[in-house]
Amino acid sequence: MFDIQDPEDRQIRVILLSAATAVVAGFLSSAVILAVMISMNFNFLNWME
Repeated sequence: MFDIQDPEDRQIRVILLSAATAVVAGFLSSAVILAVMISMNFNFLNWME
């Protein structure tokens, strides 16, 4: 499918891997922030007013 010698294929692979890594990192960081806020009894409704 991918030719390792082709620099364009290598660039596409790097872009796809970095996009997937960014999505996973964003999901994990948002989950950690949500867990910390819940453990600190942060009231989301008061914050939104």
